[in-house]
Amino acid sequence: MGAVVSITLDSNSWIQAHRYVLFNCEEITPFRDVHIAEIKAGFPFHVTDDVIQKQHIEEFCPWFREYVMSMDASKRKELSDKTLTLEMGRRKTNLRTRSKSSTLGRAASEDVDEVGDQETHEASIQDVQPAVRVTREPSKYLDVWDLPANEEIVLSLNSLNQLIDDGARTFTGFLGTIVRKPHMCPIRYLKWKNMPEELKEECWRVVEHKYSVPVNPIAYAALKTFTLQKIGKAWRDHKSRMKKQHYIPHSRNKTRVKNNPPKGCIAQDWDILVDHWYTDDAVIESEKNKDRRSKQDELHTASFCSYDVHATKKMDNL
Repeated sequence: MGAVVSITLDSNSWIQAHRYVLFNCEEITPFRDVHIAEIKAGFPFHVTDDVIQKQHIEEFCPWFREYVMSMDASKRKELSDKTLTLEMGRRKTNLRTRSKSSTLGRAASEDVDEVGDQETHEASIQDVQPAVRVTREPSKYLDVWDLPANEEIVLSLNSLNQLIDDGARTFTGFLGTIVRKPHMCPIRYLKWKNMPEELKEECWRVVEHKYSVPVNPIAYAALKTFTLQKIGKAWRDHKSRMKKQHYIPHSRNKTRVKNNPPKGCIAQDWDILVDHWYTDDAVIESEKNKDRRSKQDELHTASFCSYDVHATKKMDNL
């Protein structure tokens, strides 16, 4: 036998290989058909197959990952191991975790999926439309979602039960992925206080499964309250971004907006939200909020870190 030659693919080559398999594997064919059907439904007029195929090639890879991740647990169990492996793609991991049976260790999660998502998106449009500026999609925090059931991420809290290390950003970022799942935080509710308690509890259970929560009842209640408040704010911000991207002033455009829902959005929920945007009360309130915002001159300037994290870092440096 001859000598064995080991070849290591660079990041771009690996992504291109993964993309080739996605577009040529028979087990992924049903998913490709669903994506093409969604593209066709998104056009209010007839377009050629070339236009549809071009958009399909550009968007299928990130769409496939998001589509599978949005499935509930029972549907994911029905998928083959090959499909789940292809959905995962190439993931880097930098999470410091501990076994749930252990009482030692400390974990600070980093937003490691950001670069991976950007590389995937860039590779998916390579040689297709080079003139288009590439932008990164929202981070999905797949390292947290795919954390083994017997592991958990440790949260560092101060005496006031506030998050104080660099993992705080990843924690709040992960909460943002929860609110973007339409079955967990539906957008049909106009206010967070109207969100059913069982849905809020389901969000909290997801956090409990991924992170270590304090045993002390006071600390536990404080963290739960903080978490649900953050989820509520992220949910409102999510709907605000949707309005910024899709809303067109004047009621005559309401049908047009309804026919252009965001990806993964439940159609009935989207219709309810759009109807609310065009009510007289919502339009008046929106104008008032814009006026109030224009008068603010002292804004939060601590970047992505909270004041608690900055205070802790300064204390450590003393």
